[in-house]
Amino acid sequence: MGFTREMKVGVFVCAAIVLFIYMGAAIGTFSFDSQRYHPYTFLYADVTGLACKSEVKIAGVKVGWVKDIQLASSDGSGVQTHVLIDKQYHLYENARAMVRQDGLLGPYYLEVIPGDPELAQLPPGAVIDQFHHAAVSFNSTLYAVQGLATEMQTFMGSLNQAVQQPEGNRITQVLTDVHQTAQQLRNEVLPTCNDSMRAVKHALDNDFKQFVERIDTTAGSIQAVSDRIGDAFKRFEQITFVFDGHVEHMFRRAENYCHRDTKGIFNTWIFINPSYFYLVGVTTSQKGYIRRETTFKEYSDDCLNEICPRFAELPEWAQYAFIFNTSRQEVKRDAWRVDLQFGKFFTEHLALRIGLIEGTAGAAMDIFCPMGKHHRMMATFKIYDFRGRIRLNDPRPHLKLIARLFLFEHVYLAFGVDDFVSKCNASFFLGAGFRFGDTDMKYFVPNYVGTLG
Repeated sequence: MGFTREMKVGVFVCAAIVLFIYMGAAIGTFSFDSQRYHPYTFLYADVTGLACKSEVKIAGVKVGWVKDIQLASSDGSGVQTHVLIDKQYHLYENARAMVRQDGLLGPYYLEVIPGDPELAQLPPGAVIDQFHHAAVSFNSTLYAVQGLATEMQTFMGSLNQAVQQPEGNRITQVLTDVHQTAQQLRNEVLPTCNDSMRAVKHALDNDFKQFVERIDTTAGSIQAVSDRIGDAFKRFEQITFVFDGHVEHMFRRAENYCHRDTKGIFNTWIFINPSYFYLVGVTTSQKGYIRRETTFKEYSDDCLNEICPRFAELPEWAQYAFIFNTSRQEVKRDAWRVDLQFGKFFTEHLALRIGLIEGTAGAAMDIFCPMGKHHRMMATFKIYDFRGRIRLNDPRPHLKLIARLFLFEHVYLAFGVDDFVSKCNASFFLGAGFRFGDTDMKYFVPNYVGTLG
């Protein structure tokens, strides 16, 4: 069946109506979903450029449109703008709106700032009077430029009339003087200022360069000192300490002493590396040590002439007045002497050291003998006081042999023979002592501090 002319006209009319309704809904002329929007009213003084159906945007995104614009009062002092905003967007107590233009020639729209979400939410239909007008529009800018051009034209006309009048010669003279002054500044003053500025700049550059060089030199010196301090700390970290102390009780009475002597010895071994070390210590003795003094005298008259009397011709009482040499010996009981020695390990089990032993020059040899897994032995031979100065009547050197038998890791039994070549002081001794390193201190010190707490 074919379409008649009437049917074709009817289909065309229906399509036109549908298209008209669709275009009206698309541009906002018709609204079929008003339930999706909340109404609000904005109060302001001027709405130039804004019209009904203008878009309402939040942060540049369309959220509604302007429904109606009308005067708020009969005297025209205010304008009410009724808008519809999508329900999913909320306004708060400090919300405000601004009229803006899309580009220079684009349409006007209403930019809404929702406000602080922490404040109370405005209900639908609320009236908002915190309106601020937008930035200057393109038309207002043209009006302002036109007004400025008119004022400039008026000013130039007045200035031209003033110059043409007789009193205008003064203005011409002033302009001439200003021109001459400018020429003088450009030809004389400015070149001099430029030269002065160049000289000042050159001086500042030199001073700054010297300052930077001094800073670099100082920084280099500080770096060198820092490196030296760092090297010193590194060397100090390599130093290890070993503490050794023991008591020796003699089994024979000593020379010029009616009791058996007891000695206490405490030494600190300072290892600067695995091979070389220093030994610093102190030795105490109940018997004490002898101190010898010898005084030499010469006699002279008032003219400093030496007097050599003939003792045979002098009476006995006068002979005692001329004593040329005196010797004094003093024994101090419970005295102490210093040990200060330097040594080297030649092998893992043999070390030699020299220095001060009980305050006199001497040497010592240490032999380390392992004895199983948990026991070891250390033997030491000492020779010092080569002329017997710490004895009364025995010029022989002092020889001593001591053995340390470690019963535990840090505790040992000491025994040996002291001064065994002496006629009066040779004696066997027995004692006990301890020996530990600085790494062992971390086990003793915290425990001791804990007992104090």
